[in-house]
Amino acid sequence: MLSDNCAYQRAAVLGAFSFIVPPGQTILYAGSEVDAAAELPTLAARKTTVLRAPNAVDLDGIEGEFDYVILRQGLDGGADPAAFLARLRAVCAPQTRIIVCGRNGAWSALLALLRRTPPQSRASAARRSVNDTHRSMTAAGFELTRSRRAMLCPAYALGLGPAINCVAMWFPFLGPLKSHWFQVYRPTPGPDPSANESLTVCLVCRDERD
Repeated sequence: MLSDNCAYQRAAVLGAFSFIVPPGQTILYAGSEVDAAAELPTLAARKTTVLRAPNAVDLDGIEGEFDYVILRQGLDGGADPAAFLARLRAVCAPQTRIIVCGRNGAWSALLALLRRTPPQSRASAARRSVNDTHRSMTAAGFELTRSRRAMLCPAYALGLGPAINCVAMWFPFLGPLKSHWFQVYRPTPGPDPSANESLTVCLVCRDERD
């Protein structure tokens, strides 16, 4: 049952990637070994060039610019997200889009409880919220372009999960209750150096004969 749920969730995440990323792009994928092993073949099959970062928050040795950067585990797992985001800008062109994935903290806590995860492990696995992520990305010079949520029911539940999630798509107010969220960012555009500054001066004159 647990393996069915994991496969179902991974398929939903891949579906979100496929919806956001068009084929034929260059992708820098920053995620765990487990996620990468399951997801990279599917991404690569879409005629996409994928380069995997050494781990979720380590861009050392990565050169060049990419069309998309996927932060599969959001900003979790690193001791210094600010330094990581500063390094991230080096692999971003103006048209680069950064996909940040995350989980609803309430769902993560509930699933950990159902899996009988020890309390100390639950605390160490605490995830950055969507608002925390947005503040960090904005402070680092990235601009939010779109946001979406997925899976009101993250469990397959003998086919009930997909049915519930399909119905939930018609009710946007249920978004905050969904288990996964995706945010897409771009580097904040700077001032255009080619733009010509102009100054218009209006003078009011009168006829001296009046």
